[in-house]
Amino acid sequence: MRWALAIPLLLATSLSACSRTTNQAASTPATLRIVSSPWVCPAGSPESARCNRVEVPADWSDPTADEAVSLPVVVIPATTSDRRPDPLVVPAGGPGGSITEFAEHWSDPHRDIVLYDQRGTGHAEPRLDCPEREEAWLANLQRAASFAVERASIVDATVSCRHRLEAFGIDLDDYDTESNVRDLDAIRRALGYERWNILGISYGARLTLAALRSSPDRIRSAILDSVSDVTSGGLAASQESAERALDQLVRGCAESEACAAAHPDLGAEIGLVEQRYNATPIVIDVAVDDGSPPETFVITGADAMAGISQAMYNSALIPLLPRIIGGLASGDTSVVPELIRQNVAFHRTIAWATNLSVNCADYAGLGAGADDAAIADPGRFRTLLTETTCADWPVEPTANNFNSPVTSDVPALVVAGQYDPVTPPAGSERVASRLTNATFALWPNLGHGVTGDACAEEVMAAFLEHPGSPLNAECLAAISAPAFV
Repeated sequence: MRWALAIPLLLATSLSACSRTTNQAASTPATLRIVSSPWVCPAGSPESARCNRVEVPADWSDPTADEAVSLPVVVIPATTSDRRPDPLVVPAGGPGGSITEFAEHWSDPHRDIVLYDQRGTGHAEPRLDCPEREEAWLANLQRAASFAVERASIVDATVSCRHRLEAFGIDLDDYDTESNVRDLDAIRRALGYERWNILGISYGARLTLAALRSSPDRIRSAILDSVSDVTSGGLAASQESAERALDQLVRGCAESEACAAAHPDLGAEIGLVEQRYNATPIVIDVAVDDGSPPETFVITGADAMAGISQAMYNSALIPLLPRIIGGLASGDTSVVPELIRQNVAFHRTIAWATNLSVNCADYAGLGAGADDAAIADPGRFRTLLTETTCADWPVEPTANNFNSPVTSDVPALVVAGQYDPVTPPAGSERVASRLTNATFALWPNLGHGVTGDACAEEVMAAFLEHPGSPLNAECLAAISAPAFV
């Protein structure tokens, strides 16, 4: 089995003109207009991959209307003759990310793997990008401005993006988790599978949770990696999650003899980073792409804090963070170019209009008072509060009691990383407690997304073979805290 980290955070993959054989769709009701057509496979896809586009209604409340969206689907067949009838489908994270670009990293000896990009994302048609917001965000990294000025620039860009898409005929209400759940089942039917297993990571786990509510009879088992608790959310919740992860890093360092010796007060060093560069920002020229000319960035303490939080998405960086923070506190800025490049790469992977439509619909009304307070006093993670502007992105709330707790008897494995800065393990554990046939497992050395870790792969593979059986987590018991350097 070969699984990759399926959250496209810091990676970029190009496409080339390689084609594969096509998969014929099973017959479905004509009124749904689910059709399958050939699609050029992403570069590096296994030779056996079957790549199609599945067309679904843009508005599921009127499935016979002319408007449709086209979803790219990659089927990677099982690599042995001992093929199970129930594949593993992997929705993309984000929301707004692509997973089909990472097809080369996925294979399974016993099950077909199905990868697809959700509506508005990746190689779906249409893809809802927001270059206006990306440009405004980049401009904020290239100047030292107040929180109010930075937020205003994002708001203006958001409004411009919304007006452009609406003028193009895009109904932003069509892009929400409820529609994504309908799409998911439509793909299953189009491919002719009776039931399947779902591995959802980050937003993909939120989508999986919604699918467990709406169509549990079509799901053999579910793995939820870094799932958010849909009963809470909002700007303030995002800020609290980042603070919790940072506090965990401070505690983890204090519990490590080597780290504590090198950084006897990591919390004070973090505070110094924030204060030092808010007072005197880092002015540095960075080429964000190979071969591109350098651009001048002005990195404040708030920007540095955002970069540290972003780094905690990447589990490989967590052991390095105390040293990075200590270096920044003492004036060593050598790591800043790489942090900038990784942050820019992340922003480029996300279809931000889709991200806004989904998140603003899913979390409509949650935490409104706390959000207002957070904006009034943004704190050290103020950058997080500039990037979500739901007041300027009006969409209908996701239906079907989306924010009520999900209960299900479907066998489920819920996993989380201790240092996750965006979906706190406590929230994942609450989700697991409401699922009557679920097991929760915590990785003490990882951040956001444990899929791709060797032990996680072993645990997940065993679960897929025998869902609902006692968890075989010998490898997990042997994992220690991060080896801080």
